[in-house]
Amino acid sequence: MSEKIRAKVRCEARIDTDNGAGYAFRQFRFRAVYGTTGENAGFSKATPNGELLLTVDKGTEAYEKWQPNKSYYLDITEAPE
Repeated sequence: MSEKIRAKVRCEARIDTDNGAGYAFRQFRFRAVYGTTGENAGFSKATPNGELLLTVDKGTEAYEKWQPNKSYYLDITEAPE
């Protein structure tokens, strides 16, 4: 397994969708927090931008987890196949 890489991301948008047939989901759009000092420097120095879009089903834990205009850590480690 490789080391963990940590990026700080900000939730830019939360988009609710309901297809009218009882299937609802929510999309969360995250963008990398840019910075050249402190905790943001390690990630943004090599990759000064990034975007993550997650789609989650209504009724799951993640559906209520993230809020727009708040920052979160994104930790990335290699997973077994």
